[in-house]
Amino acid sequence: RDLFFKIFIVIGYLFNHESVYRGKDFLLWKILKAVDEARNGNFDPIKFGNLKLIRDWGYAPEYVVGFYKSLLQVVPDDYIFCTGKTGTIENLIQVFFEYNDLNWKEKIEIDANLFRNNEPEIICGNPN
Repeated sequence: RDLFFKIFIVIGYLFNHESVYRGKDFLLWKILKAVDEARNGNFDPIKFGNLKLIRDWGYAPEYVVGFYKSLLQVVPDDYIFCTGKTGTIENLIQVFFEYNDLNWKEKIEIDANLFRNNEPEIICGNPN
C-alpha cells in the first residue's frame, strides 16, 4: 500500500463479539437477565425477536489480541475478525438456560414487534 502521508492504517472488520463489558441493551445481557430472573423464581417472560437468526459470535478479548497483532505487522492491511462458526440466537439462549438447569421455553416470549426489517438471516465471517 502507498503510505501517502506515511500513516500506518489498519482496517478491521468485526463480526459479532461479546464480553462482560458489553452494554446492558445487547443480546447477551438480555439472555443473562432472563436466566437470572428464572433462577430467582420470576417467571414473567422476557421478549425476544427472531431466535432463528444465525450469527458468527466471537469473544471480544480475543479480537483485541487480533487488533494488537494487526498493528505489529510491517505492512498495513485489512483484517476480518470473526470465528467462521455460526449458531442461532435460540441455541445461545438454550445453552445458558441448560447450564443453569432451567427450561428456556418457560421464560422466553417471541415478540414479532422486535423483528428487524431486512435483517440478514445468516451473518458469518470468513477468517481466511
